[in-house]
Amino acid sequence: MRNYAILSFGLILILSACKTTEQKKSNGKKDETIYVVSAYESAYTRRADLINTKLFLTPLWKKREMKGKAEITFKQHFYPSDSVTFNARGMTINSVTLVNGNDRISLKYNYDSLLLTIRLPRTYLSEEIITVSIDYISNPESLDIGGSSAINSDKGLYFVDVDSVDESRPTQLWTQGETQSNSVWFPTIESPEQKTTTEIFITTDSAFKTLSNGLLLETINNNNGTFTWHWKQDFPAAPYLVMIAVGDFAIVKDKWNGIEVSYYVDPAYEKYARQTFGKTPEMMTFFSKLLGITYPWQKYSQIVVHDFVSGAMENVTAVVHGTNMHQDPGTYIDDNYEHYISHELFHHWFGNMVTCRSWSNVTLNEGFANYAEYLWMEYKYGKTVAESHLVEELRIYLRSTDKSDPALIRYQFEDREDMYDRVSYNKGGCVLHMLRNYLGDSAFFKGCNLYLTQNKFSSAEADNLRHAFEKVSGEDLNWFFNQWYYRGGHPILNVSYKWNNALKKEIITIKQVQDLNTNPLYKLPLDIDFYFENSIERKKIIVTKNIQEFEFSFDEKPKVVSVDAERVLVGAVITDRPEEETIYLYDHSSHVRDRSQAVTTFGFVSDDNSQKSQMIRRALKDPAEVVRKEAIIYASIIFQNNPESIKELLFDVALHDSSTEIRSTALQRMKTYYKAEECMPVFEKCLTDKSHRVVATAFGELNDKDPVRGAEVAVQLESDSSSQVLTKLATYYADNDTTDLIRIYKKAFRYGDRWDKYSVLEDVAKYGGSHYNLKVIKASIDLIANEARGSAFDHYKTISIEVLSEVREKLLNSSLSFGKNESRWLKYNKGMTKDEITLELADFQLYIEGKQTAITNDK
Repeated sequence: MRNYAILSFGLILILSACKTTEQKKSNGKKDETIYVVSAYESAYTRRADLINTKLFLTPLWKKREMKGKAEITFKQHFYPSDSVTFNARGMTINSVTLVNGNDRISLKYNYDSLLLTIRLPRTYLSEEIITVSIDYISNPESLDIGGSSAINSDKGLYFVDVDSVDESRPTQLWTQGETQSNSVWFPTIESPEQKTTTEIFITTDSAFKTLSNGLLLETINNNNGTFTWHWKQDFPAAPYLVMIAVGDFAIVKDKWNGIEVSYYVDPAYEKYARQTFGKTPEMMTFFSKLLGITYPWQKYSQIVVHDFVSGAMENVTAVVHGTNMHQDPGTYIDDNYEHYISHELFHHWFGNMVTCRSWSNVTLNEGFANYAEYLWMEYKYGKTVAESHLVEELRIYLRSTDKSDPALIRYQFEDREDMYDRVSYNKGGCVLHMLRNYLGDSAFFKGCNLYLTQNKFSSAEADNLRHAFEKVSGEDLNWFFNQWYYRGGHPILNVSYKWNNALKKEIITIKQVQDLNTNPLYKLPLDIDFYFENSIERKKIIVTKNIQEFEFSFDEKPKVVSVDAERVLVGAVITDRPEEETIYLYDHSSHVRDRSQAVTTFGFVSDDNSQKSQMIRRALKDPAEVVRKEAIIYASIIFQNNPESIKELLFDVALHDSSTEIRSTALQRMKTYYKAEECMPVFEKCLTDKSHRVVATAFGELNDKDPVRGAEVAVQLESDSSSQVLTKLATYYADNDTTDLIRIYKKAFRYGDRWDKYSVLEDVAKYGGSHYNLKVIKASIDLIANEARGSAFDHYKTISIEVLSEVREKLLNSSLSFGKNESRWLKYNKGMTKDEITLELADFQLYIEGKQTAITNDK
């Protein structure tokens, strides 16, 4: 599963410092803090083992329910038993029978809305195969709303716009199983270490297409306006990886090694599907060769659905994405989402073929998938691009764990969803990169291969991974796993060094300054690079103590000393080095993290003529995107104090930087620090840019400088169909009194991505709630209500209800202050009397309440 990381680059520059971080000192008083420790979360006890799951499914669209029959084949795990228990959330159970050849024997059962316990006709031994048939109705709308920051809902089965009330969404059905939500739509044993093959029959309207795991064996015309789609997955996978999707999809097909690679998208985006997903076959080849294991499944499909509740989901052979993957060329330039695609694909080895035994070990799934993003970028675009990505991943982890930094492997947690955090993902990936650096590429990837081979189509824990790397490398790696997987926190090193000219020695002092009470000493094998005029010499050390000194003899004083030379340490290295050495390291290091840290170490440079200032200028043209992002932020004081000195460089960045995010930031800086006559030519040029992000930013900045020209450009941009531009227009028009702008908001909802739609909700409420035309007000209310009712996302419905309350309050205030604006009300509602207008204004209170009730009933 790919987690959303919604952080601007200005918020994650937190790693570097010039001064030593001090440890907290004891005041001699007894610590009376009460610590609450969560209960131990063990792997699920295996009473029974799934073998095969056969489902017969019929969506009941108007009821938002699913009619189902599940034939579950299983065996008792070890101990003989006369019962079996399945997870089944919020279902209506109609009957349970034992399948014995052609015979069906009715069985007794107990059901408490969460667990279905079936009484078998006798005691079965572990070698006996059993099949039970369960006839049921899935009722996802009856469930309480749950979820987490990574997976925003746990309803399992989602219906999108079943009443066709929302023009921005097609009618769809899709599922989301991780962590334990698939038991909403079929009974199963919901543990990640369970494995089952699947066979799924979906009967639905002939206008729709379906997707599920494995191969499509046949499509049966039932001659009654419905088709039955027959899907079969022959290799076992965890129950949370089972999925179905139903809707009007265009299907674009590729081939890889003789297997189908397909992309399911809205028909409007069919022509762009290969642009977005077309590198998938190349990724499959790359990962197969890298791991020494050919992609192990029967097909590989990716589908884009509306209102998806997470970033993406690695359902086996059928990955689900949100509408951010509906990309035209202008959107693709802004973000190609290859990190999403590579992440979910790599799960088909790490997570799907070999699954974490318990949620405590979920980093074995997510840490590897996170690292796959780096591996793909390194292969496809080179080390600079990959390191830029890794620097940001590490920073996001460190920022997110400022208050709490738990272990990668956690057997205590409040909720299993808590495991889906920046520790399991970002730290997990960074730790793997560090282990790769320590072992070397050959041992690391052979260890990955052994881990996958030994646990193929099974489950594993962190110790299984350790054993694989130990077997390949011959090393005892307990020390590494103990401190990086089983312990929380990270090391903070304070590095100082001095040159002894008499002895011709460089003396380096390294202190571990993390809080040693909660985060004990680390064993840290580190490389140190010594930079000389025409060479770099590398030495290896191992840090094991609180304070350690290392001495190295050279003929001359090094120009710079760089500890953790490969920049792989998952932690912070704080070096109080002179300014000239920081600049030298920036100019001579090949490592992105070195150059990034040089920029952030200097911070906001104020002296325009200083060497630091000149370095920041050079950083604006750095090959690494992350360094350029930092440089444009930290150049702010230069812009403020002497904008002319950096004008030419900034304008060039705005027009030519390869990153549309950096170009957009440059346009914003231009508006702040330069006059309209200086900026306008650049803004005008950027209005025709290929990037939607750049166009949207250029429009916003241009309008701030010249509102008259902005009004002209807004009309020109109304034909645009990108989320970024339409969202910007929605905000621009929110205070406008034009009566025909509902069409713009409808379009913004239609093409807006999931997060932009929240902004559009607020804007249409502001537009409608502040208008004087009653028809516009009603249309705004209807648009918000229909948009909410069509959504599968409960949180979105909740926000829509809150937004409608804001409209109610504005209209109530309009009624109370009617006399002040009577002429406007009469102007915009020609043919109506004052009394008719005030009466309709009052009626809106009940009208909005009715809409809110309808939305609530759909949740």
